Amino acid sequence: QVTPKFCKQFANVGHVISQGLVDFRQAVEQGEFPGPEHTPYKMKPEEVVQLQQALKEKGHLVAAEAVSETMKRTAGKDTKKET
Repeated sequence: QVTPKFCKQFANVGHVISQGLVDFRQAVEQGEFPGPEHTPYKMKPEEVVQLQQALKEKGHLVAAEAVSETMKRTAGKDTKKET
């Protein structure tokens, strides 16, 4: 670790940041985050279909499939009001 002589270290936050990023990645990979409780908005079914079609038209087939999988995984979990 290189610290210039004119700098003062007030805290060592590198480990905390690294652990936070590891925890974030793990939660995303396991499908725990983001979830319905982390967003105040809900897409209407017809909007989901439009999004999937637009992604497919642009050649983003993996993204379109991810939308489908996300909707399946979160079905019935949402308690937020539709906007």
